[in-house]
Amino acid sequence: AALIWGAIIILRRLKRSKKEPEEIINPDPAHVIAFRDLEKLKTEQLWQKGEIKPYYSRLTEIVRQYLENRYRVFSLEMTTSETLEALVKTGFRKDESFKRLKSVLNGADLVKFAKYKPEPSENERNFDDTWQFVEITKVREEVAQDDPLMKKEDKES
Repeated sequence: AALIWGAIIILRRLKRSKKEPEEIINPDPAHVIAFRDLEKLKTEQLWQKGEIKPYYSRLTEIVRQYLENRYRVFSLEMTTSETLEALVKTGFRKDESFKRLKSVLNGADLVKFAKYKPEPSENERNFDDTWQFVEITKVREEVAQDDPLMKKEDKES
């Protein structure tokens, strides 16, 4: 019985070691995920249905997830000020896009925690500011130097 039990354990260990490592599929870039989630939020029309707090909760969740994926700022469990401070520590400049992000996050905090009721134009502006923040800060793909289209455009110039 001990030999059979020992053989079973050895066979199980051999099976585990023979398994090929699982392929890790690269997820979509951070901006693609954010744009997809923002489009979904837009189609849900939460604030138009009077669901202001869930709308802002979802909007900030999207932008915070983007910050995590893009800048490795794990802000889902941070306050707005901690998030902005951590973003600056990554080397992010306090430019127009930073101001947009700060405005969106602070506005969402008012809605979620102070029961502020924004005007419809504010809801649209915050959505647009979030979209623009992602657009401005997304990783730009570089055109390969061996790209035949690039060479053709250079010749025509």
